[in-house]
Amino acid sequence: MKNIPCDIFLVGPLRGDSVLLRQLRIFQSGFSPDPNKEYSGYLGLNIGRLKGVAIVTHFRSNGVTAFNIPVKYRDLPRVPLSQILDQSQSEQLVEDRRTLSQNPMFYILRSEKPGSLDEGGGLITMDALDGHRWSGEELDEYMYDFNNLI
Repeated sequence: MKNIPCDIFLVGPLRGDSVLLRQLRIFQSGFSPDPNKEYSGYLGLNIGRLKGVAIVTHFRSNGVTAFNIPVKYRDLPRVPLSQILDQSQSEQLVEDRRTLSQNPMFYILRSEKPGSLDEGGGLITMDALDGHRWSGEELDEYMYDFNNLI
């Protein structure tokens, strides 16, 4: 797999004076967090996939939830959820507040059409850039290859 440029996405807030954020200068010399600010969402990094894996693994071991995300998901516009729902009306997909994705790469939806799916207990993962349905294998590969999660 080629080394895809990535950014780190923090799910929750992390103070700028955190050692975890200050250590990111090792990976991107221009990164200098403001100690008086809280950070969440994209950090604005441009690092290789493997460095991102190391960072999110280290963050998780310190109780911080983060995802390593290709920069195209940060830089390109997301498909509005309403458009994805409109395009898949025959499947009767709905947003499920209990399963909201913490990852901005995709939406997690629930099918209300009985017997319409063979996977995931009726949950469907839809790409936020182009609206395609992620297969279970595609999701597993992303979670492992980019986040060291199985």
